[in-house]
Amino acid sequence: MTSTRRAPRLLLSLALTAAALGTPHLAAAQPKDATSIGTARDLYNEGLALRDKGDLGGALQKFMAAHALARTPITGLELARTHAARGEPVEAREVCLGIGRTPVSPEETARSAEARRDAARLADEMMPKIASLEVRVVGVPPGVTAHLVIDGKEIPEVAITAAQKVNPGGHEVLARAGKGKATRQSVVLTEGESRTVELRVEPPPPEPGAAAGAGAGAARGPVEGKRSVFVPIGGTAALAGFAIGSVTGLIAMARKSDLDDACPGGKCPPSERDNLSTAKTMGTVSTVGFVVGVVGGAVLVYGLVDSPKARGGGGPSVAAAVGPGSVGIHGRF
Repeated sequence: MTSTRRAPRLLLSLALTAAALGTPHLAAAQPKDATSIGTARDLYNEGLALRDKGDLGGALQKFMAAHALARTPITGLELARTHAARGEPVEAREVCLGIGRTPVSPEETARSAEARRDAARLADEMMPKIASLEVRVVGVPPGVTAHLVIDGKEIPEVAITAAQKVNPGGHEVLARAGKGKATRQSVVLTEGESRTVELRVEPPPPEPGAAAGAGAGAARGPVEGKRSVFVPIGGTAALAGFAIGSVTGLIAMARKSDLDDACPGGKCPPSERDNLSTAKTMGTVSTVGFVVGVVGGAVLVYGLVDSPKARGGGGPSVAAAVGPGSVGIHGRF
């Protein structure tokens, strides 16, 4: 068992050394210093040991580090095999494809060439194991950005509608519209399964500033535009007209009462001509005042009834009350 394990490790050392001495076009992808080569070799051996013990998580970390330093087909193959053993065909296949894209060095060993062929076969084996998950996010209002997160990774907006390649097993899916409340769903897929799920999201709440501004504008615009013109003018005219009409009417009635006593039979002596003239004048002014009051009341009612609240139902109602010595307006708003 020990001699069997030493062979791949010795071949790895030779492969790493050959890669370090490779041609110039490979120099950018391969380590040159002895420290990186030695560290990668140790990490590779530690990864093999951990995988033999069943510690796939620990082995994965060792192989990832070794492959980052050495970047050889041998380190890549063992990294891919460990991903496959963990039920991660997506990652395993991507590593294998990366091995295929690595330029071949003229000094590459037979072991490295074999690792390339094994990686190509492993990539083909992983393909039918990869699952496909399509998420349809519905309920997103126009102009609002949709967000989709699968297993903690946010999908770019332009790729949300595309079927995502995922590993078999359980997945947590989250979707939301803008800054709205997130909708979550758990999905379990088998090897090679393709599934479409629908997540309905809630619309985001309105922006505080925009909502307040819109509400204030809606409340102020129509009310100020119409009531500020008709209500004050009509109300002032109504109150002034009724007040003048009532006062002058009282004066006219008082003078008429005096004239009834001083003018028996409707014939007034010359001494009462001034009182008679005053009574007639006050009567005329009183009539004009009440006419102005009625017109002003009509303007006031128009201004109130034409308000947005009245158009929506439950609007105001106004009624004028006039009596001897008193004038008033009753209504509901």
